[in-house]
Amino acid sequence: MFVGRENELKILNRVFSSNRQESVLIYGRRRIGKTELIKEAIEDFEGEYIQECKYKNYKVTQTVVDQEIEQVKNVNMSCYKYGFFSKSGFDLTNDSNLISYTLDDLYHSFSENI
Repeated sequence: MFVGRENELKILNRVFSSNRQESVLIYGRRRIGKTELIKEAIEDFEGEYIQECKYKNYKVTQTVVDQEIEQVKNVNMSCYKYGFFSKSGFDLTNDSNLISYTLDDLYHSFSENI
């Protein structure tokens, strides 16, 4: 049974019903219910979504990506694309199902919109 998080669900539902392309970052300590919040929010959602973005202090390798994707599969969720954040870059094979951002990528995108 899913309890609480009504405020967060309202925000996610507003984003999902928007006509604009929007992003939401959900972060927090381990084991506080981030995945359950996402599962509850997308229960009736018919659009495309990206889940399981990880922020890493070191280069994200293919091994890290494979381990993270396996974790998502273990909770019976399917993803449109997987996204990863890294301070130190990536050491990956090309995969069209992955989105990868460094902090520099994010800061560059934000500064263009200011």
